[in-house]
Amino acid sequence: MDNHNKMDEQLRNLDKDIQWSPRGQQRVRRRVIHNMNQTTHPLRSLFKKWLIPTFSILLFAAIITTLVLSEVTDQKIADDSGQNGQHSTHIVSGDDQENASDENDNNDQNHSKPDHSTQHRHNNNGGEKPATNESNKTDSAQSDDTESQKQTLTQDDILAVVKRQMDTDLNISLPSTLPLNDGNHLTATTSSDATSYNVTFYEHTEPIPINNKLLFSDKNPAHVIARLRVQQYDNQAKADEAIGHEIFSESGGKEVDLGPGTTGYQDGAAGSLFTSWNVGRWALSVKTSTNNSETGLAYARKTVQYLNEKALPIPKPHGFAHLDPENNSTRIKWQKGKTVYTIDQTNDPDTSLTIAVQFK
Repeated sequence: MDNHNKMDEQLRNLDKDIQWSPRGQQRVRRRVIHNMNQTTHPLRSLFKKWLIPTFSILLFAAIITTLVLSEVTDQKIADDSGQNGQHSTHIVSGDDQENASDENDNNDQNHSKPDHSTQHRHNNNGGEKPATNESNKTDSAQSDDTESQKQTLTQDDILAVVKRQMDTDLNISLPSTLPLNDGNHLTATTSSDATSYNVTFYEHTEPIPINNKLLFSDKNPAHVIARLRVQQYDNQAKADEAIGHEIFSESGGKEVDLGPGTTGYQDGAAGSLFTSWNVGRWALSVKTSTNNSETGLAYARKTVQYLNEKALPIPKPHGFAHLDPENNSTRIKWQKGKTVYTIDQTNDPDTSLTIAVQFK
């Protein structure tokens, strides 16, 4: 209040020398009072001028920082969740891995095998019958096959599974047993269509499911025992031509004694020597090099003796065994009407003969 009184006194003294209009005096008085208020409240002025803007900037920075930290935290949580999810897909039991592998193998078989059953899904009106039940039966059979291979590994069981893996209109005929090294397990790959089927037999120290993808890969650890190919031809003439049966007594050649009641004929051509003979409906020929004639003759006599104890399948009408003890080109073929059976890809002719005599 003292300050205001002093200011009023000063204003009144000014009136002595200067003539002020009431309006001008009022205006000047308000200005002076305003300046006095500004001077008497410096903290308030400082607060308005600096503190409020500074506080606003700090608040804005805090909001931005909070948002950034929130985004980083959410991203880290998402990454951790993704990593945990990836690890969890690999933490499975051995049985689960084996089941998953078997399911993939069965799926591969379903895609690789042609569906010939569709040829019989037409009714008299030309419509198609639903294939759902047949598909379910196929899936169920394949699942049963995989399970049976896990539980049992006898050759009878494996050969039964091989038959179920093929879809053909032909009657499937397989050898009753196959020669395996001690401790090895039998497995196979198969393919088929309406008029043919193929089976490649393998052996390995560990059980491998039939048609497992490992058997089709470059890293296949199993060893081939033999391949069986069965083909039905359009007519008898083509089937006969595929056999190529010969009667060697009519073809000429040097006669050789192969054992009691068996005469063979030796004939050479292009560096190869053939020791050949007929027994029943079969023609058999042993191939060696011309400078190894004794080996051919010895193996022919050994084969005659073996077949006196074991019988080859009865062909209708003919069969032909091309035996090669020096190379891996042995082929044994026989026919049942228009259907021709071929055994090849063996390591030696003994294996081919051992498999052939297992057919009924």
